[in-house]
Amino acid sequence: MDFSFSEQHVAVRDTVRRLCQSEHQRLVMAAEENEVLPREVFARWGELGLLGVR
Repeated sequence: MDFSFSEQHVAVRDTVRRLCQSEHQRLVMAAEENEVLPREVFARWGELGLLGVR
C-alpha cells in the first residue's frame, strides 16, 4: 500500500499551513485570552474552499 500524500493533499496541507502561519497566528493569542474564535477565521477558510461553503 502507498501511504504517501497525493499532489492535491500536499497542496491543501501547504495552503492551510501558510494560512495559519501568516494570517491566523496573530489571532491565536487574542482568541485564547477572550475564549472566542474570531469569525474571520471561518470566513477566510470558506473563501479558500476549506469548509465546503462560501
